Amino acid sequence: MSQALATLIEEKYGYNSAWVLYGTEPKLKVLGKNKTLSDIHKKAILQIEKLNPEQIKAVLAFVKALEEIENDFKNQI
Repeated sequence: MSQALATLIEEKYGYNSAWVLYGTEPKLKVLGKNKTLSDIHKKAILQIEKLNPEQIKAVLAFVKALEEIENDFKNQI
């Protein structure tokens, strides 16, 4: 496999090109300053980066709704 193809895989799917080519960790591209993010968090961030502004607003509204539900649940206990 070529470096160019590995780079395309990294950009499209978030898998580190060194991992694609040589099996070198980390498997997923390192994002941001938080090096302790789990793979599922990294995948979520990669997907969010691909969203348009309206889709991001919808995701944020969903997260806010989840927080409100969780707060309501905590207040009932």
